[in-house]
Amino acid sequence: MACPDGCGETLVINLDSRADKAWRFDTRGEGLTLFPSVWREGGCESHFIVWRGHILWCDRFEDGNREPPYNPAIEAAVLGAMDDVQPRNAVELADAIDELVWDVNRAAGRLVAHGLARSWKINGGWVFLRAE
Repeated sequence: MACPDGCGETLVINLDSRADKAWRFDTRGEGLTLFPSVWREGGCESHFIVWRGHILWCDRFEDGNREPPYNPAIEAAVLGAMDDVQPRNAVELADAIDELVWDVNRAAGRLVAHGLARSWKINGGWVFLRAE
């Protein structure tokens, strides 16, 4: 894919999990979704998310970020997939309910904000637990 920051570079996005780091590719919803984010360590050093056809910038160009529309109905399924003892990350929750990881991550964050779940970082990634 062409780098969305306009540097002119072509980015190679590996979709084959058998060959080193691979992204999840999904076309549900309004457009293409990749997970995890794309983070160029060289060249222009862009860092962005591709989520249902939207480019969301991380660390720069963020002023124009616009997340895809939110469906609050997903919150019940995300909460139901959470455990009250064993923390789960957004990938595990998304796999459990067959939803996009970015959608699950946003719903889980909202559940935390409403006091229905808790979250913290383990090994650099967020995990979620249903609140008691």
